[in-house]
Amino acid sequence: MPIFKKLQVRPKRGEKHSSFVKAAATMLLAGLIALLLAACGATPTPTVPSAPSELAVNTNVAPRGTSVTITGSNFGTATGTIAVGEASAVVTSWADTAATFTIPEDAVNAFQALTLITPAGSASVENFFVGVEFLGDDLASLAGQHLPQGTAVLLGAKEYAVAAGETVELDNLSLYGRGAANTFVRTSDADSWLHLIVSPSFDVIVTKLAMETHTFTVSPSRTPANNPLTGFSADSTSMSPASRVGKLLEAGTADLLTSAGSITAQATKYGSFTVNEADLKVAAGGAGVAILDLSNALGAFPGDVSLTSVKLEGAGTTWYVVSAGDITIESSTLTSAHTIVASLAGELAIYRSKILLSQAGPTGVGGGQYFGLRSLSVVETEFEGTNASLVLGTFLPGSSSLITLGGTAEIIGSTFTVRDSDFTDTDDLGSLDFSFLSAAVHIGDSTFESDRDFTMVNEMGTVSITGNAFKLGHGDVAAATMSISGGEWGANTALNDNTITFLSNGTVKLDGVNEVAFTNNVVVGHAEAGTAIDVFKSMQQLPLNLTVTGNSFSGFENAVYLSQHCCSVTELFTGVITGNIFDFPILSPPQAAFIGTGLKGTLDLSNNRWGDHSDVATVETLIVNSSAPDLEIALASLMP
Repeated sequence: MPIFKKLQVRPKRGEKHSSFVKAAATMLLAGLIALLLAACGATPTPTVPSAPSELAVNTNVAPRGTSVTITGSNFGTATGTIAVGEASAVVTSWADTAATFTIPEDAVNAFQALTLITPAGSASVENFFVGVEFLGDDLASLAGQHLPQGTAVLLGAKEYAVAAGETVELDNLSLYGRGAANTFVRTSDADSWLHLIVSPSFDVIVTKLAMETHTFTVSPSRTPANNPLTGFSADSTSMSPASRVGKLLEAGTADLLTSAGSITAQATKYGSFTVNEADLKVAAGGAGVAILDLSNALGAFPGDVSLTSVKLEGAGTTWYVVSAGDITIESSTLTSAHTIVASLAGELAIYRSKILLSQAGPTGVGGGQYFGLRSLSVVETEFEGTNASLVLGTFLPGSSSLITLGGTAEIIGSTFTVRDSDFTDTDDLGSLDFSFLSAAVHIGDSTFESDRDFTMVNEMGTVSITGNAFKLGHGDVAAATMSISGGEWGANTALNDNTITFLSNGTVKLDGVNEVAFTNNVVVGHAEAGTAIDVFKSMQQLPLNLTVTGNSFSGFENAVYLSQHCCSVTELFTGVITGNIFDFPILSPPQAAFIGTGLKGTLDLSNNRWGDHSDVATVETLIVNSSAPDLEIALASLMP
């Protein structure tokens, strides 16, 4: 049937015909639109629920196990979920504008985000602090609260004190300040002591505050009767840096082996201590800062230690970090007179930091020792010492409890500078000493300056020293040596593309076995004194393959010196010293080369430039070979 077949519309009595026509047309148009929509199957748009918004909490600080209410809009009627950081909370009530939950026991102490999640979306409250807030005036009151171990404490923007003569122990409590410019922790005199206990399995953090203390220690044990830092400093003033390390760590190393069971697996489950965004200052007359085990003759802290964006000021004081775990120092500036940083079973990593060794210690002498027995990594870091010496490495010289872990070591893009401020005394400071027991050592793109010697030894694996600049010696020092040793266990050593400058009577000394290569280096001597290249075959029962090529030597008195350890020869020496320029006067024997007794094998001295000499016969007269006929020398030609 046609849609409008029986539709009849007439004007009402008295209604004008034009008005009737308009009304009828409107009705027809509305009906037509309705029919068209129905024919297209159109449906009304459903209402989309809104995501939660306008969140607020009834408190910004709460410890684990505490009930917290969060309010807002659009929570919906179906119970959603609430997360505290990465931990899921138990929701105890839920409505469209409010929800109540309990801080879970596995929530991480510190600042966290509270996230409320519904089917429509999620919203968060940032900077909610899981822990307690302490606004008292002294830390003894905080210790007296006996908070549960592992509690994080939010300090106010104020000063907190340790009273004169008082020792305050905080038992596995983390300290969070309101910024180093706002939160201050101070000890009142030289007899006051702040001590943080960090027990195994706990992670303790100190952050966003400033501390000025006389003695600040971190240990898994309680404080002993006497301050060990004061006694140890006085007892060790006459000891060498290596001996000081050995005395400090001997008992602690033995205890580590007993407690850890095996040195092959690093102890990573013994908790940790972290400092970040903090200023630490040792007050005048203070003993220093120490992170170690005070219960065992200054033994090892059992866990990992991390310092990030830390400023330590302690001119004239001591700073010790001795750990069985990893030690990481990043983006920090650390100043002290006596420093020992040693990881006995882990890795020591120092990134983008500045280490300053001052001269104002108890004896006026500064020194630093940095060791990572599993591995050592120093990247884009500056070391600077005044009246100090510096020792870095992957094993502990001077300790009777020598541990060998065979890891790797790298020093990349860093600067090392040590000076001796008084050349008339007998301490002979201003040396750089690198001691490795590593499978591989790489030193690259770095700068080394010392008033005396640069010494590096790796007893185990390969050594690569590439693209560095060395400046060794001083006008008031008679002699300076660059000594690179592969030790006695068969290390391979290579020095390539370095610049070495001596400011004293200088010598480059290569001591090793197996493979030793010295190529494409520029070596500048001082006042036509010293020996350009001195090679020592350290073990008569091991072979040595020596390659010295493409180098430039100037400012020396003698060119080549070769010798051996001692006694009878059982393995051969093979030497290739070719393509080098010895740009200094070579006038009498043995200025070209001296070969000591006991070497057996071959030595190629061809194609070098020996001063201004132009004929082979003349150069041959300037060579002394004490190993002939066992060592055969080839001198076929000279460099044009």
